Formats: sequence, structure tokens, C-alpha cells
Amino acid sequence: MSLNHKLAALQRRFSGLFGVAARDLASGREIVRNADEVYPAASCIKVPIMVEVLRQVDAGLLNLGAPLPYRPEHRVAGSGVLKELTPGMTLTVRDAVVLMIIVSDNTATNLLIEAVGGVAPVNEAMRRLSAPQLILHRTISLDDDRPLAHGTPRAFCDLLTRLARGEVVSAAASQTMIEIMKRQQYTDIIGRHLPYDGSRLEEDPEGQLAIASKSGSLRGVRNDVGIVFPPGRAPYVVALMSRDCADDRFWADNEAKLALARVSRIVYEAFVGAEDPERRPIRGRTSRSGHSQGEE
Repeated sequence: MSLNHKLAALQRRFSGLFGVAARDLASGREIVRNADEVYPAASCIKVPIMVEVLRQVDAGLLNLGAPLPYRPEHRVAGSGVLKELTPGMTLTVRDAVVLMIIVSDNTATNLLIEAVGGVAPVNEAMRRLSAPQLILHRTISLDDDRPLAHGTPRAFCDLLTRLARGEVVSAAASQTMIEIMKRQQYTDIIGRHLPYDGSRLEEDPEGQLAIASKSGSLRGVRNDVGIVFPPGRAPYVVALMSRDCADDRFWADNEAKLALARVSRIVYEAFVGAEDPERRPIRGRTSRSGHSQGEE
């Protein structure tokens, strides 16, 4: 069955709509389906927020070691750990970025939006990077019914391609962002059916497949965007987005999560090929956990 037929068959069985934009940086080959459709970005928008933080650091407007006080009014529900901790502590900007990306911390995200001067600088950064389709509308609040953010798979793919090439802010800033994204704790979409093992990656970073990614979840929405680093070859970029899924449960086998994981596997096989069966992960398992309920 051809790649297009595989994707079409998955779409027919899926209750909502999914899109994919993938680019192999070794060959330049692209895989796209519904890549220009607009989807709720959910927490994937935290990548553009991180980009603006690093841009301001590079410009001397922020410092990664600068203090960010965590006060009671900053606490917000949804994903993350700061909401469970007592306000009054002080984080660094870098710590807030790490929490925002690797555990999708909503409170840390709002601290950083405040630190960069609000929503507008984030959106302006995306316009400068030729990704104006990636739009942040507001700070995070689960009590606010307005859209949080929107984006397209193609725009995320283009942004992450530039990141992988060291072209976002600077080569050094790009590498800093990639290394943070490689520490991602939620790997059960892009990495679900790939030969990915977070524990072995820590033991043997050169010999294991690595993923630098950011996922996002809302009811009826699952997304995951990232850079995949197969050992011994150039990386590839993949952006997976979905909307209108009938399965609105926050659980490991959500329909959209499973569908996008299969798309990720199709992309991997198209770009890299099938791996040694001895290294294949247990079906439906990853080395790290899924999102908590109520994530933006």
C-alpha cells in the first residue's frame, strides 16, 4: 500500500481530522496531508513562546538566570507541577522554560508570557520567522472559553526545520532549545511506535534515536511536533495535528493519540525504513507518561 493510501485509510477510520507535515533533512523529501488546515495548537504553542524568550535573551532583554517570582495569582490549572507547589518561590527564566516544555507547565508558561511582554511579541516573532499561522491569542486559563492558539502543521514543520538547521535566533540559541525539547517527558505520540527508549538514550545518547518535541492536548484535540534524530543520519521534522475527535477522554489510548502515533510510524518508515525488530518498542508503551487531564 502506498504512503498516501495508508494516510487516507487512517483518515477514513478517524472520527475527526488530522494533518501532517514532515520533512526529511537528509533528502529534502516531504510528506504532507491537510498540512494547511488550521488546528487548535494547544500546548504546541509553547514552542513559539520559547523562541521569543530565547530571542529576547539573545538581544539582551532577558537573562536565562533572571529571577521569576511565583505568586498566588500566577497559579493556573491544567498540566504542570507549579500549581501543586506553594507560591512564594523564585524560578529562573531557564527553569520556567524547561518546565513549560518538558512537563507542559501552564503556570510557568504564563510567567514567561508576562516576562516577554505579553502575547504580541510571540506573534511578532513568528511573523519574522515566516510562520504567521502560529498564533497565540491569550495567556492560559481553563476558565476562559476563547481559543488559546492556532496553527498549521506546515507552519510548525517550517519553524522546526529552521530550528534543526540552527536558524532560529542563532545557532547557539537553536541548540539550547533543541536540548530542552529532547528532555520532553511526554513521548507517546511521535515516539509511541518508534525505536525510542528514554532510559537508554540517557545511557547512550549517540547510539539511540532521540526526539526533541512538544505535544498539546485539549478535548477533541491531540498534537505533537518535533525533530526526530535517528542515529547515524540527518534528522527529520514532523508536525502532527488533529481536531474534532469524538474521543474527548484524557487517557493513554485516546483515539487521536493512537491515530497520530500511527502517522508518525508511517513517516519514520518512509524516511528511515523499518528498524531491527529486536529494537522495536512494546506496542502502546513508551518510557514516559502521557498528559494530565485538562492541559491547554
